[in-house]
Amino acid sequence: MKKPLIALTAAALALVAAGCTPASENTNAGTGETSATASPAPGSASPTASGSASPGTSTTTGASPSASSTTTASPSSTSSAIADGFPTNLVPVMPGSTPLTTSFEETSKLFTASLSATTDAPAKEILAFYAKTFTAQGFTPADPEVRKTATVQQFSRSGADDTANVTVVPREGGFTYTASINTLPESAK
Repeated sequence: MKKPLIALTAAALALVAAGCTPASENTNAGTGETSATASPAPGSASPTASGSASPGTSTTTGASPSASSTTTASPSSTSSAIADGFPTNLVPVMPGSTPLTTSFEETSKLFTASLSATTDAPAKEILAFYAKTFTAQGFTPADPEVRKTATVQQFSRSGADDTANVTVVPREGGFTYTASINTLPESAK
């Protein structure tokens, strides 16, 4: 579970750092769940939302000009980078950070939430904030690892059924980071 999570987090962070969000619609052949993402018109500062035919709840929103949004039920627009209902009690925004995008989804088998943001704080401070946050939720931290330009720290609990991850990437004048959590739905409470 750790390698796909790292790859997914790294890919999301790379897209956020590059300011790119692909427009796409995906259908899971096994479940028939459909989710869609859309990018607003160039120069538009507020993200748009599109519907999802998933039986689970899935929401993604962002504040960049190329942000994407996916919601269940009625589509709506938002000017906040924090999606309505995003579990900030589980994955909070580090003070002094500017949120770029959030997403979360809960199915009968998995609860996942992810937050990407920028900050002027050093990487060590970002990692310390999320280590304290995730440790307070019962996660055990692994040592941070440097992978090319990114620093990644993994966390696990419940025999690694539940995982959390923080990826920090330097960028001009500061850092961009993604903090995420993947748990069994009953663990996300």
